[in-house]
Amino acid sequence: DGDWRGNAGVRDLTSGRPAHPNARFRAGSVTKVVTAATVLRLAAQDRIDLDAPVQGYLPDLFTPDFEKPISVRQLLNHT
Repeated sequence: DGDWRGNAGVRDLTSGRPAHPNARFRAGSVTKVVTAATVLRLAAQDRIDLDAPVQGYLPDLFTPDFEKPISVRQLLNHT
């Protein structure tokens, strides 16, 4: 269903209670590093061009309001 579930560590450092296996959290900024590393690896394998428009790889990512192409490099740099 698109969800990954698991637990590790503790949820309370004082009591040492284990993390709740059904707890939910947003991965947030952690995913930026993993995504960037994966894209750079694909670029090193010549499977992705950092100067190519993102829209060529993910055509449905942006709405039609984005008239100017956004390069993969710009997306990774958050510019």
